[in-house]
Amino acid sequence: MWWGPARSAWPPPTGWPAFASEGYAPRGLDEVDKHGVPRLSLVVSVVVSAVFLLPFPSWYQLVSIISAGLVLSYLMGSAIVPVLRRTAPDLPRARRLPASGFWSAAGFAAGLCIVYAAGFASLVQLLIITFAGLAVHGAYTAPLHGWIAPGTGRTLSAAFLAAWLWISATAAGS
Repeated sequence: MWWGPARSAWPPPTGWPAFASEGYAPRGLDEVDKHGVPRLSLVVSVVVSAVFLLPFPSWYQLVSIISAGLVLSYLMGSAIVPVLRRTAPDLPRARRLPASGFWSAAGFAAGLCIVYAAGFASLVQLLIITFAGLAVHGAYTAPLHGWIAPGTGRTLSAAFLAAWLWISATAAGS
């Protein structure tokens, strides 16, 4: 029952093998059993989903944060359309949106109203989750691609995460 909202907020079990094959997740997650079932990925998805649900005391709060995150990702489309029209006007496209300036502004305004309705607390929690995920992603991806040494990556990510959590706790307390 709790699986649905958590699943929409985290990659499904079939996503883990894809991440692992591309090098964005540990290699063991891309293995399947003799029936083609990614069992380790299933277990990881259940555990991560359960951990994801821990800080939320109610369904309302969870749905509010997931909705705010989804709408914020859609807001990027409204901001990108006019930029692409200006910087790459001759790029081949499947469809051209008539009056894109109007629809981009209208879509952006509607999206902001939805984020506003979700509430400031939801937005703050979404930012905390996003920046915590950024630190974890940086600790894993940067050393994997050879951009920095593994120890340095983990240290920088831990420092970033600690600073962000301290700032968040300080802002929440004031």
